[in-house]
Amino acid sequence: MLRGVRLLIFGLTACVASAQVDWRFAHPNADLRVNVNLQAVLKSPAVAEMVKKAQAGPKDQAAQMQFVMGLLSSVDRVSISARQLSAKAKEPDVLVLIAGRFDPASLQSMFPSTGTSHVKQVGPHEVLIGEGASFNQALQRLAGPPVPGLSDELEQSDIWFAGNAALMSQPAASQSVPPAFRAMRAFSFGMNLTDSTELNVILTAADAAGASQMLQSFRESMAPLTQTPQAAAMLAQALDMKQDGAKVRVHFVAPPELMRMAQAQAASGSFAQQLQPLMGMMGLPGASNAAPAQNPRSTVRTPTIADPPSTGKIMIYGLDDGPHEVKTK
Repeated sequence: MLRGVRLLIFGLTACVASAQVDWRFAHPNADLRVNVNLQAVLKSPAVAEMVKKAQAGPKDQAAQMQFVMGLLSSVDRVSISARQLSAKAKEPDVLVLIAGRFDPASLQSMFPSTGTSHVKQVGPHEVLIGEGASFNQALQRLAGPPVPGLSDELEQSDIWFAGNAALMSQPAASQSVPPAFRAMRAFSFGMNLTDSTELNVILTAADAAGASQMLQSFRESMAPLTQTPQAAAMLAQALDMKQDGAKVRVHFVAPPELMRMAQAQAASGSFAQQLQPLMGMMGLPGASNAAPAQNPRSTVRTPTIADPPSTGKIMIYGLDDGPHEVKTK
């Protein structure tokens, strides 16, 4: 079940919250925290286009999509805390807090009663998912006093994640990080899904000199995108990068041309397949296999996700059209 969570986190191509998240559940020394406003994601133009296409497809596909959207429509927010236990650990220690207008008992019933994973109602409309001692410790923190010092200025974005230096020091990450960014001590990413998608990034270095190096590297990486006057003008209007002491702040507002391209690409893809990581994260049936709840004779097959660490590939099995491979970095 938690493999789906890892797929969302490390594919990052992994949800906000109108209300403040109760981060007491999170690890005190979390390497990565994620917060997604699921309803904002579902209502965004690109996702709305994918839903529209799926609903206009074959009858079975439309029924499947109706079932999946019915499940997701009751989830407001998904918050995640992840910690890498050691360099040799195959999987991170992950805690997930799901909040919404659903019946917690019905969500709990979708999870197996045996195994190492646990799910428990921790609020009127909140459930906590985790494993082992980490899960029990999270329950104890939720019963204790508020935790200071966890707020982030981008946290209220529709999609937000933030990490620290420990995450960047992992072997897989350290090998791919450009030299100028090895001075980074923390990062925060926020995306707001409106008609013009807005991105904000804050990179924190050890000192101002490190921040200056990161900013220079950013500017150099943008140079190939400004080879024509039209592209240079569009980027100058959409992108703002500046140094703020030991921090680099990046603000980007997607121009209309880019938004039209994104929506066209979203409409050409399979929404059911793109929902797989999210559905797996919450332990729910996959979109391409889910059957309408009102049909008791339908067979629901929950896809399984296998990710052999030696191959760098993630395989999703149990789909109607056969196994699917997701390549990772």
